[in-house]
Amino acid sequence: MNVPKRTIYDICQRVDSSKSITRKPGSGRPAKKMPKKKVMSLVADAHGKLGVSLRKLGRKYKIDKKYVSNILKKEGVSRKVRKTAPKYTNKQKSEQKKKLRQLSENEFAPSNGLEIIIDDESFFTLDGSDTANNRHYYCKSGQVVDTEVYFKRKKKFVSKVLVWVAISPRGHSAAYICPSGNSVNAQIYEKYCIRSRLRRFINDKHADGQFIFWPDMATAHYAGSVIQAYNELQIKYIEKSRNVPNVPQLRPIERFWRHLKREVYSGGWEASTTDELKARIRQKLRQIPSTVYVHMMRRVKTKIRQASRHGADFVI
Repeated sequence: MNVPKRTIYDICQRVDSSKSITRKPGSGRPAKKMPKKKVMSLVADAHGKLGVSLRKLGRKYKIDKKYVSNILKKEGVSRKVRKTAPKYTNKQKSEQKKKLRQLSENEFAPSNGLEIIIDDESFFTLDGSDTANNRHYYCKSGQVVDTEVYFKRKKKFVSKVLVWVAISPRGHSAAYICPSGNSVNAQIYEKYCIRSRLRRFINDKHADGQFIFWPDMATAHYAGSVIQAYNELQIKYIEKSRNVPNVPQLRPIERFWRHLKREVYSGGWEASTTDELKARIRQKLRQIPSTVYVHMMRRVKTKIRQASRHGADFVI
């Protein structure tokens, strides 16, 4: 009957003693009320603290953890999830505001009408085990599911590919995909990314010249041969001395990777070979609507101005 054994025993005793088995309203245990001073102390122990346990707070104040939860809820204290943010060095923090302000007043000023082109690299595994995709599933109560749904299996050493792509409000470039173990060094970046794919993307989508290329601070992106390629191809770019270190939250290509991986691994899809994975990535790239890029890049300049005033973490 889904009731505790003690309850059944008490009911039997009431029937044996000819008492009513219906409890009178208000006849139960009187509600315990914590003094206001202790309530404020409990709230202070919980607010803005890491690793807070309701059970430990209950033991400290000699109350049930459910009562602790009710008190916190009544006082407007709710459980939050910490947001992920980059960890800055002191040098990076001192440079960020200054450089962001300079960029927001010059290259990224709304008045100049320049559209931002951003590039980046990311790894894709055969099974998508390194992504948050397909982490959850639905199951009817009392029913079993296939073990391949119940378990998310992960190999110790999984095959993967490295993907480079550039995006702007007008779309994406052709992707450069290389096998795992290869890094995008200066030679590869110049030959296969800048002189090949980025050049075609600019000629196709930004032939009017109204763009500014914003690479990240990776060493390969500012090698001598790469800078020479920028100049020869007349690619206007953010110079290294003016670039901002460690601000992925201002670069919407991080969101683009999440979107692309969600599409690639949708429905629990897995690849059996790297060639199959490459074909899937290119297919999903072609299927992304143009509105996605417009939406991702729409507020980049606004966020840069906000970060220049309030700090890089403000936009997270």
